[in-house]
Amino acid sequence: MLHSKKNFIVVICSHDFLGCFRVERDPKIKIKFLALHHLQQGKKIVEVSDMVLVDERTVRSWLKAFVLFDYEGLIERPGRGRKPRLPAKDEESFKIEIDKIQEAKNGGRIIAEDIQKLLFPPYSPELNPMEQVWQQLRKIKLSNTCFKTYEDIADACCYAWNTFCNEDGNIQELCSRSWANSNLK
Repeated sequence: MLHSKKNFIVVICSHDFLGCFRVERDPKIKIKFLALHHLQQGKKIVEVSDMVLVDERTVRSWLKAFVLFDYEGLIERPGRGRKPRLPAKDEESFKIEIDKIQEAKNGGRIIAEDIQKLLFPPYSPELNPMEQVWQQLRKIKLSNTCFKTYEDIADACCYAWNTFCNEDGNIQELCSRSWANSNLK
């Protein structure tokens, strides 16, 4: 089994990594070819890792993967890295919705708020008006309080509700969003 860097370098000396670098289209694999080329030229792993801005262990793993699996070892395996926020089953409908937004804007620029509207989950407590009301009631009187009797609880709830309702525009302010009204103008 090949364990040392010298044994790995002997195995990779016959490859033309610079030529592979020039014809490769995938930028991630291009970086790996460049790193292997520098190792082939006699540079230390530390120097190469500094050049390509990755950890030394990463360069070692590229070298080992190439020696063991040739070009296939440099290809990223599926399932690695951060998972997409949008499930694969929803991608096509998302693309259709983006196209609709762009048509509505006559081919204009789509902004982040447009996309955020599409990505909100079906149930978002921060967008539920009743959740907003409860949050406000807790701020007024109902948080961090211990009650002795049921009547004390009922009185505190009535006081919080009446205080909340007596403020003009309170419900409308809590339950409306500026981005939701932008299309109504």
